[in-house]
Amino acid sequence: MSSSACLRQIVAILHTAEVEQRAYVCGVLQELASDPAQLPALVSAKAVAALLAVVQAQSALALKKPKAPKAKAGGDGKKDAAKKDAGPAKLPVNWSEVAVQNASGALHLLSFHDGVKAEIGRRGGIPPLLKLMSARNPAIYEHCVGALWNAGLDPANTALLAAARAPEFLVRPVPPGWVALDRPASDAPPGETPEPLQLPHLGPVTPTRAGATSAGAAPPPPLAAAPSAARPLAPAASSPAVAPHPPPPPHEASRPESTAPA
Repeated sequence: MSSSACLRQIVAILHTAEVEQRAYVCGVLQELASDPAQLPALVSAKAVAALLAVVQAQSALALKKPKAPKAKAGGDGKKDAAKKDAGPAKLPVNWSEVAVQNASGALHLLSFHDGVKAEIGRRGGIPPLLKLMSARNPAIYEHCVGALWNAGLDPANTALLAAARAPEFLVRPVPPGWVALDRPASDAPPGETPEPLQLPHLGPVTPTRAGATSAGAAPPPPLAAAPSAARPLAPAASSPAVAPHPPPPPHEASRPESTAPA
């Protein structure tokens, strides 16, 4: 079985499995989506639609506050004391919350793929992801905000995010002055002069094509040619002649003492 066929079978489980199995399968897809090389295969396996279906189906139960189990009345006193000493009772696992956490995490990683950004908005994934931003689980909040922020990078989702009353930082995730690499330097129609850009400490600058200068600006002067040969350094001024010190006189050899016989 090829890897693509295996992925399609894994994704198909989300449509028929119970919530606990969905939680595990969404965790598997989240791990696979952490590898950028697997994103095209996951998109081809229609993982985005299946994950959004899990989010929409389980979001209400995921936001529900869990209730602590009630203690039975009239129990044995010794057993009740032992339970109190063991600490508070553990809350049951909310599998809907686990499934939504893993599904939103997979969608966040998948939203780095350009095609998924538009697919989230086209399949109606923006409202349920916005609703899950009120979850108590911080991981769900981070996953949903990340997926919506990436989806907002697609201009087709701007109106959808605004209609869903998304926060401003999600409706316009980047400043409007930022320019995409595949777009012209100015949004002005062809034939019109673009508005000058106000740069601090530099004054107005008109964006022009590479190699051209703005209207009325004189071309920069050419650089001076370098000299063909380096000039020799001027000799330093001669200092007045100083008579050399005479060499010190040689030390006289000590005379030997007289050893004449008496």
